[in-house]
Amino acid sequence: MTEHFTSGPAAMADRRIFMEVIKVEDFLRNPPQGFVVNRHSGHTLVKFDPNSCCVFIDEFNMDNGKIIFQFSPGRKFVVDNLGDYTKMRKKITSQRIYLLASASDKLPSWGGELTQTPEESEYFIVVLNGSHPLVRWQIEQGLDQTISSVAGESYSVEIDLSQALHGWVERRKNVLPSVLKGKSWGICSFTLKYHSDALFDFPFWFGLSKRNFKINYRH
Repeated sequence: MTEHFTSGPAAMADRRIFMEVIKVEDFLRNPPQGFVVNRHSGHTLVKFDPNSCCVFIDEFNMDNGKIIFQFSPGRKFVVDNLGDYTKMRKKITSQRIYLLASASDKLPSWGGELTQTPEESEYFIVVLNGSHPLVRWQIEQGLDQTISSVAGESYSVEIDLSQALHGWVERRKNVLPSVLKGKSWGICSFTLKYHSDALFDFPFWFGLSKRNFKINYRH
């Protein structure tokens, strides 16, 4: 039985829906509309239309082999001109964003950091609704602040969903399916790198143009 908290992809078309979390096994067994799962010897290929959603998932391994999302640029991706940046900005503020998150029953250490081994982890697909007004506003504000704060032409910015995921789970702990309860969640983020061909971009070369911002959940 597939354990979705919301009623699935159709619900995500509703801009009032903030987030959805799906166990990877359930996602592969019953893929959302627009995704096709092809199983092969040693790996599983997940196909989707890259114009209809944003998938930022690297290849990863599970018991039955490697999971590959075709056309996914991975969790870190590069744009190298203003036109591509504008297109990507529009996509992530108007479409569903699919990311991979790991979770376990193990509590974080005293230092606050969760260390997990593959054997201890479960994997989930986190779906963030980029068209949700709060999500869109936070992404636009974060990107604008990044651009205004860097001295050089090139930069990288990590967009961290971890707090939003934690807040979403906490607010729904009384009604969540059992598979999502009592979990310690790992980092859930993606990184946009803007790389220009500008000469003497010293701030970027010396690692001074790295930024990050967090998406928060408020309801």
